[in-house]
Parts: sequence; C-alpha cells; structure tokens
Amino acid sequence: MKELMPSITTCEVRDCAYNSGINCHALAINVGGPADACPKCDTFFQAHSKGGNKNLIGSVGACKINKCKFNEFFECVASEVHVTVHEDHADCATFNAR
Repeated sequence: MKELMPSITTCEVRDCAYNSGINCHALAINVGGPADACPKCDTFFQAHSKGGNKNLIGSVGACKINKCKFNEFFECVASEVHVTVHEDHADCATFNAR
C-alpha cells in the first residue's frame, strides 16, 4: 500500500471554502458519503470566507467508495486526485470503477 496521501492536483469547485483558484487547501479531504454511493468530496462546504492553509495543497485522507479501483482498505492509492463539480456538490473525478 502506498504510504503517502495522494495530492489533489485540481479542484474545479470554486465555491468551496477550501478552494483558492483551482487548488484545494484543506489538509485532507474525505471521499465518500454512503459506501458505494457517489464519490462525493465530504469535506466540501460553502462559507463567506476561505479556509485551509494557503501554503499547502490538499490530499485525500480517506475514501469510503468500495467500488473504486484506487480504494485499498479505505485509503486512496491514486497517484493524484481531481475534484470536479457534480450537480450541487463536489465529486472525485479520479474515481474509476473496479
């Protein structure tokens, strides 16, 4: 198993409190919702001000999507992660079914 959390190389969800430009500045996000549901970014939320640490690029801390080929023991082992807008929420665009 890979030991480092994969970086979020792009995040298109500009109205997320952790997004500045197209970068995620949360220390780590969780992908999931109910297991095997839509690969939502559970960390997404809207706020009047921006949060996170502008000196770092976010990573994926946990993944609850069992049917993703990058999920090993609820950890993401993708080399990088892309987050995109899906309807009214953020989704992991790196999701790839087993």
